[in-house]
Amino acid sequence: MAVPRIVRSHRATFVALAIGLALVAFAGCRSTVEVDAPQGAGTTSDVSMSQIRAKVSMTDEQAARLAPALQRWKANVPVVEDEPEAAAFEFVAASAAVLERPQLVQLVGFVREQLAARAGSAGGPGGPPDLGGHGRGHHGPGPLGPFEGLGLTPEQRMAIRAAMQTLHAAVETARRALEAGTITEEQFRAALDEARAAFDAAIADILTDEQEAQLEQKRKAHLIAALQRQIAAAATHATRRLEVLTRILGLDEAQVGAIGAILNGVGPQLETILAGLQDGSSTVNAAEAALRALHEATDTAIVAELTDEQAALFAQLRRMRHPGPPHGGGPRG
Repeated sequence: MAVPRIVRSHRATFVALAIGLALVAFAGCRSTVEVDAPQGAGTTSDVSMSQIRAKVSMTDEQAARLAPALQRWKANVPVVEDEPEAAAFEFVAASAAVLERPQLVQLVGFVREQLAARAGSAGGPGGPPDLGGHGRGHHGPGPLGPFEGLGLTPEQRMAIRAAMQTLHAAVETARRALEAGTITEEQFRAALDEARAAFDAAIADILTDEQEAQLEQKRKAHLIAALQRQIAAAATHATRRLEVLTRILGLDEAQVGAIGAILNGVGPQLETILAGLQDGSSTVNAAEAALRALHEATDTAIVAELTDEQAALFAQLRRMRHPGPPHGGGPRG
């Protein structure tokens, strides 16, 4: 086996849920790619109405009206492919018809905490985050997601697990700080960039040139497949996400028209990014950068259509999108 490299010029890894490199979740929609989230990240089976009422002040009548919606969330209804948090957003949307705005803001905070807890524990206590839909990293002798099939030595497997655990710890620290309000969104993103860079550097020291080339091909194939799925469902997803946003934010007719046009415009831009990957005119890193830029542009365009009150609530909804933690994005479902 060739000697692992010590230095490399650039490389982005599959740290999707942790860092969001192969995904862009749009404000009000996830019209682009997200690699598979941990199972159960958007669902809950043990949340009770008493827990909700401990966080959200509401009347008995309101609690009774919310009970059916809570049961649907606990049963993970609706189930939407590639959108594990769809049931949670449906629960919030249903709650918007029952609760006053201050109560709804409290509820969104509670739901976000639940999603974050489940995303954080999806890989096991202290385990690393999901790695790009090719499987999760685990403690012990378990699989290493996208790194499987690369002919790793036992020493390489141990080193990759250690790097994944270090990554997870850094990401979780940043997420908790963001939730506590001790760092800003910009500082949060900077912390994720730093964690990603450290992880990339560690992996560069572990893999050989041949192994890294194989991993790059996996990244490309996975991103192409994810883009194809999202493009195929873009119109349906945009319609559903607009409906959910309308219910949660109370969009008026003019806002519905404007935001609908924004969401429906994402699909053609995804097709352009996909075409670049397929014809070789774009690298995976360039495609991921284009997805992030598309996310920022879409986010900004939607926020521009909202009132200050709606924008404040929308900022909270964005954190529900990728609780484990995200790199931007708004509610998909």
